[in-house]
Amino acid sequence: MSRSVKVLALIISQGINAVVAILFLPYLSRALSVVEYGTYGQTILITNIATVLLACGLGKVIYTFYADSTKVPGDVFKSNIATAITLGVVGAIIGILGADIIGLYFNNPDTTPLIRIHLLALPMLVSYFTLNATLIYFDHVKTSAQIAVVTNLLKVGFLLVSIQILDSIMWVFISLVFVACIQFLWAFLYVNKKVDLKGGVFSKKLALEQLWVGVPLGLTAIIGVIYKSTDSIMISNMLSVEDYAIYRNGAFEVPFIATLYGSIGAIVLPDVARLWNSKRNVDILELKKDVISNTFSIICPIFLVITVYFSNIITTYLSSVYQASGIIFLIFSISLLIRVTSYEDVLIVSKKNVFILKVYLFSFLFNLALNYVLINELGRVGAAISTIITLIMIASILLWKTSRLLGATVIDFFDLPKLLKIVLISVIVFIPIVYLEYVLSIYFLLAIGFYLALVYFIIIRNGLLDRRITTKLLDKIPFGNYLFGNILKLNK
Repeated sequence: MSRSVKVLALIISQGINAVVAILFLPYLSRALSVVEYGTYGQTILITNIATVLLACGLGKVIYTFYADSTKVPGDVFKSNIATAITLGVVGAIIGILGADIIGLYFNNPDTTPLIRIHLLALPMLVSYFTLNATLIYFDHVKTSAQIAVVTNLLKVGFLLVSIQILDSIMWVFISLVFVACIQFLWAFLYVNKKVDLKGGVFSKKLALEQLWVGVPLGLTAIIGVIYKSTDSIMISNMLSVEDYAIYRNGAFEVPFIATLYGSIGAIVLPDVARLWNSKRNVDILELKKDVISNTFSIICPIFLVITVYFSNIITTYLSSVYQASGIIFLIFSISLLIRVTSYEDVLIVSKKNVFILKVYLFSFLFNLALNYVLINELGRVGAAISTIITLIMIASILLWKTSRLLGATVIDFFDLPKLLKIVLISVIVFIPIVYLEYVLSIYFLLAIGFYLALVYFIIIRNGLLDRRITTKLLDKIPFGNYLFGNILKLNK
């Protein structure tokens, strides 16, 4: 399976999950009382932090160890997953015993029994990073995508039953534990049966080696989680509850586009690991340049839509009550232009994990200080600006370090003529459609749909988006390639 097709498979699966989340989240916030919804969110927050902390980067470093020809893949897998399960079990025990303290910290004792229930899923959640990385590395991306979609749909189904029929938030978390078990068992049994892993002996030395390399990544990830929560925590402390609600309902990226970053990073990392071990730096540079151009060709038209229709989008989705969230949404959408590639992949495979940790630690402290200043000056808008400035700073530093490792300059990562062409096409097509929408009073969603269909047609026709991605997408549509292949010049 080609890299482009693998990227598309993960994008489609995560896109489906994003659509499910978009449709389900408004229901969840209405079906539960304010207190129940807050308790639900706090419990999920604790489990997410614990999962990221205990994963210790094992799901990322395993790519490097698989790519190392001196290591036996089966030994790498057994050592990695045994370590992940052990960490998950230890973390669950500590968390269950300390749940009362967490409830007191939140001043919400209702979280205590729910945290104890949900932490039972911790061993499965932590070790699933290893299983999913193994599926991706050994080209079982389709199975990874299937597991992601099916278990997410099961989760939604069980939550609906728990809320609508059982009317119990406790059953919500029992359901989440059950789904985590299904996800783990599905992936574990598949890997053991279908993935060709030579060897298969647990090695204490190999386990400790992976843990040693992965710990800085784990710390980086936990700092990243705290960094992403800094704005919400500080707004809750410095401003009103209403300000927090308005902020959170605007502080999100376009769900489907946001999945591009994670999907492309997960697929490209194994290729980067192989190329790095082969000392093919020029090929890594060309790979990243290609990824940036393809991702930007998808993101650019959508970003233009957001710059004009951000308020309409928010009020249509969340009602006019949250109209003030529109400007927050616009500011956060700037991050789409930054998330066109993974900035950590080369640093991970070159084992510069301590450098990544230092960057995120510095950025966290910088974001903390900047949030304090800008929230005092600009309110909730200041928090959004602070988050974006920090994100730009992180991307710039990591890209600079990557360029040094590859013996290149930052500008070498960008195919400027191609990127400029994408921008010009997107803008030239957009302006007349916006004008007609305004003059003729066309419903804005119809105008957006027509614009995106037209601009992507032009982008694909001009070869600005990888033909393999487009072809695979049309394969998913009945008669898609037959109907559109010749029009888009894909069948040549």
